[in-house]
Amino acid sequence: MAPGFSFYGLYPLWENTGNMLGHRRIFIGNNWLAVGFAHRFSLGLRPTSFFFRVPNFDFKALVYERAQLKVSMQLAPSLVLPGASTSFTTNNFVSRFDDNHHYLWLLPLSANASWQLLDELCLHASLTALGAFGKQVPNLQVTLGLTVFAEFMAWKYHSLMLHLGETGFWNHDLAMLGASYRFHWKWIEAQLGYFYRFSVNGNQGGFLIALGVLL
Repeated sequence: MAPGFSFYGLYPLWENTGNMLGHRRIFIGNNWLAVGFAHRFSLGLRPTSFFFRVPNFDFKALVYERAQLKVSMQLAPSLVLPGASTSFTTNNFVSRFDDNHHYLWLLPLSANASWQLLDELCLHASLTALGAFGKQVPNLQVTLGLTVFAEFMAWKYHSLMLHLGETGFWNHDLAMLGASYRFHWKWIEAQLGYFYRFSVNGNQGGFLIALGVLL
């Protein structure tokens, strides 16, 4: 896998890549904070979610690597605290439960792949099983989701991406369509995207931004 392609996803919860952080590399950003070990493991969290009453962490491991293909697994538990559904970000990306008086556990387990088709083109995909349980969901509820995004390295430090996603499959919950631009130079990372979300509760559109440094 050529250097320079994304090692994390922009769309929360559902989107990720097979690529890994390097050994003892640290990424500090608003969308993800993580440290890599042995080029095969990383421990991280989503910092912004803590401000909106959703503590979380994630563990990611490389499980397969061959030529231009990398496959990883990731477990990313989150605890949605009472009142988190009133935060503007959780209405869009975390939970549509009325959780003003109850806790909600989210347990997403994902299989992620990054396949470099050309020197300038990489295809990233994530298949996620999102488990949820709490007082409002006494029995474990599992929702499947699939996201795919194509990353085209248009210039040396500039990438253009097209994002697609579907959650719920036969029991449709939401679909996602978006486009983003990524700038990556030495230790600087910046990404800006606009996403449409088509759900059973109506359609929404909005910007997502990720800023970070790679140490």
